[in-house]
Amino acid sequence: MTNKPSATCLVCREEIEQFQLLQNQGVPFDTLVHLVFKKDDEILNELKLGNCLMDLFCRNQKKLYFKYL
Repeated sequence: MTNKPSATCLVCREEIEQFQLLQNQGVPFDTLVHLVFKKDDEILNELKLGNCLMDLFCRNQKKLYFKYL
């Protein structure tokens, strides 16, 4: 049995846009992640493992459309 790469991304464009709008409003980072992202626990776990937030945003994307990141 082989492990196939995940076909789903951790985030969608709308979540990134919402994150960007709220990130400078003084909300603690963990709370912001929980409020914005459907896969919030996965994102926080990946960050604890030392993975970069930008890499998580871009993971499994066919097209890089996060030009403002």
